[in-house]
Amino acid sequence: MFRRVVLPLDGSVTAERALPHAVSAAQAMDARLVLLRVIDHQAGSDTNRPADPLEWELLKAEAGAYLNAVAARLAQLGVETETATAEGDAVEEIVNCARAGPRTLLVICSHGSSGTSAWVLGGVVQKTALHANVSFLVVRAYSTEQPDAGSLVYRRVLLPLDGSRRAECVLPMLETLTRRHGSEVVLVSVVNALATCAGLADDDSRLGVLRELDAERVAGAGRYLQSLAQRLAGEGMSTRTRVELQASSDVALREIAAEEQVDLVILAAHGGACGARLPFGAVPMNLLIYGETPLLVIQDLPPEEIELSRAARSAREVSGH
Repeated sequence: MFRRVVLPLDGSVTAERALPHAVSAAQAMDARLVLLRVIDHQAGSDTNRPADPLEWELLKAEAGAYLNAVAARLAQLGVETETATAEGDAVEEIVNCARAGPRTLLVICSHGSSGTSAWVLGGVVQKTALHANVSFLVVRAYSTEQPDAGSLVYRRVLLPLDGSRRAECVLPMLETLTRRHGSEVVLVSVVNALATCAGLADDDSRLGVLRELDAERVAGAGRYLQSLAQRLAGEGMSTRTRVELQASSDVALREIAAEEQVDLVILAAHGGACGARLPFGAVPMNLLIYGETPLLVIQDLPPEEIELSRAARSAREVSGH
């Protein structure tokens, strides 16, 4: 379980929309909540010149005062907090803070001081999620429901599964959250339809074989989910199961999340068929970029086991470290 919850804030009301989720996670796990404010090296300047020393000190003082004010609000809810300020590039400093301690969950809003836009994710959030290599929870800034810091409830949680042990790494976190919120859990498995994806003509005799295989795979997924549902019910959790045969699991999961009106989607960074050296697989990536629901991705690999991209390796060589 996580011992630290890191919440980056930029002083905007938009970024604070992640605050209820961070508070809820910290309270559920009895973890320390770290409030982080990064002062960009170009902050306060309209040009590329370095900031004036006096202006820079004022920015740091304002950042510290802001974090202390947020911490004071949370103290009234009984939430233990730690404040931290950093200077430099926002993405780099958020990543550094997230990796600074063991078992860290990064909670971040999809947009910050620049406000919401046609882009599903702000640039800082997208880069951070791709490079932090830690578990993260992304909160959608454009959600119509914006609860107070201490009143968030996950009424229904969606858990996509592919039948692998790896995907089940989320279960301890799921149990912790549902115990706190009294959530109903929808266990879902999307089976990619061989008969649809094969691109065969309607009169092709091989379609019958593929349809039989699809039926067997759907039945197997159903048995797996029912078995898991029984295990979770034995631990006091309320569950439902759902198996879908679809051409695209990515699209299907987004549609299911909307149909079920879930408050949170939680899944592992990697499934059974995902390359172990990637930060996370195609399904989490798709839900991160195109999803409309808060998304909790549990990283099942330590950062040192995740392969750097070619761009990251090149940047490291240029910087010399």
